[in-house]
Amino acid sequence: MPIRALLEENSGVFGPGELLDIAKAFEAVLKDMGLTDRTDPATLMLAKLTIELAKQGQFTAASLRARVMREMKPKGRLN
Repeated sequence: MPIRALLEENSGVFGPGELLDIAKAFEAVLKDMGLTDRTDPATLMLAKLTIELAKQGQFTAASLRARVMREMKPKGRLN
């Protein structure tokens, strides 16, 4: 799971409860997006995004998941 390695790189930044919420949010986002291949570059990108958003402040697994999904929505129209 790519997020574990990334979380190890950020050891000391998050407490045990926060680490659990980050992992739960990440797993939920992968499920929402239908991603199962842990070697897919999109999976790594989502792991990085999840951690970066978590660094911005207080969160729950549900709120972090919602923030990641919001960030992944297309912004504006492509014409």
